[in-house]
Amino acid sequence: MSNELDSKVSRAKLLLLKKQHFAFISSMLYKLNYEPSNEVSSMAYDGSKSTMYLNPTWFNSLSDQEACSALAHEALHYALQHDIRMGRKDPELYNQAADHVVNNILMDYGFELPDDVPVDRRFQNKTTEYVYKVLWEDTQKPENQNNNPPQDNPFGNDVIPNPTPSPQQQSQRNREVLSASQNDENTVGMDNGIGTSSESFKELFNKIQDGTKSWRDILLEFINEKSQGERSWQQLDRRMLQLGYYAPSIVSDNRINRIAVAIDISGSVSKQQVNYFLRETKSIKNNCNPELLDIVSFNTEITGKWTFKEDETFDNIEIPIDGGTSLDCVWKHYDSPANKPTFLIVFSDMYVSIPDKPNYEVIWCVVDNPKWKPPYGKAIYINKEDYVQ
Repeated sequence: MSNELDSKVSRAKLLLLKKQHFAFISSMLYKLNYEPSNEVSSMAYDGSKSTMYLNPTWFNSLSDQEACSALAHEALHYALQHDIRMGRKDPELYNQAADHVVNNILMDYGFELPDDVPVDRRFQNKTTEYVYKVLWEDTQKPENQNNNPPQDNPFGNDVIPNPTPSPQQQSQRNREVLSASQNDENTVGMDNGIGTSSESFKELFNKIQDGTKSWRDILLEFINEKSQGERSWQQLDRRMLQLGYYAPSIVSDNRINRIAVAIDISGSVSKQQVNYFLRETKSIKNNCNPELLDIVSFNTEITGKWTFKEDETFDNIEIPIDGGTSLDCVWKHYDSPANKPTFLIVFSDMYVSIPDKPNYEVIWCVVDNPKWKPPYGKAIYINKEDYVQ
């Protein structure tokens, strides 16, 4: 049975070469191991182990095209980090939402799905969180309170939750997705792939991956751009060669050495906003996992300092709010060669004078002040609906 399964998987992978954005999906698929398992009725994927489980009898009963779609289905779950994003949500309902998102992508890009796999076209180009909310609201309607028929979906309930990933796991997954996106760009228009607009695909995928194209997405994209390694066509990616096309390999890592975060705690900033700044700083740590994350709180002077190494957990920071506002103390602190960051992120309402441009990049995360314009650097605007829970 194992030889038959291996042969089926190999044929399915070869069919990926004829699909749109095959390079992206193939790149993600090759990050996953697969194991035969009779413990699952059809298939399942465990992102924490980078493994998908295939029931041999079920998988071998699929047509080659359907088997190709099944592998792509699991690869997209992995790329979209559904195991991590599920968190503490209802696993069955979140699986349904994630399946609608993934199956819509597969349908849009020419994959053949089995007849009993649900694809609700209401959810085309929607985020998993949006679909989950709609499905959850449907369950709350009186007419649906006692109506929960079991879903006969061979692609369903396949994501095993991973609610507490390590920062290293999240950082690695983000890098894999970025690398796969680059592979997709490099193969657009090649003879052994259909070759559609990679930029439109990348834009759509980022939107679906991160919820919406919000300030958070822009920030993480900027950070991820800084952390991508250099690529060389002199050293080809051996995994991609197995798929029959040429792609450059990563020859350097370009790890971010030091991200600095300055959090405004002056009297014009609310406790709710400061707590939000801390949550988002933790998200930056978990997603990017720099070698050092350096945090300062400030009003007219620096009131607190925290430094986290890549293997340390960000937790339990309490910051009081008080005083006026001045960025001079922050600039003075990071002007020191020992403290110089790769770039600085400032969380503030920006009712403050701006010092001269420093010799590192600055990202301004501006809360509730949409008319403020930066004299330099990149401004990202945060609205009340972003931080009010």
